[in-house]
Amino acid sequence: MAIKRVIEPIFEQVFKDSSHGFRPERGCKDVLREFDVWLKAMDGIRNASTH
Repeated sequence: MAIKRVIEPIFEQVFKDSSHGFRPERGCKDVLREFDVWLKAMDGIRNASTH
């Protein structure tokens, strides 16, 4: 646990905001929510371009 306290702040600085695996306060449900928002946005763009 002591190692985690030392290296976690270092790596948190370089992780992308879209990275969710094994990070504090981020999990698979967060990824699914973001993906759902993305899919709905893509569907809106597709529907707008076909009308």
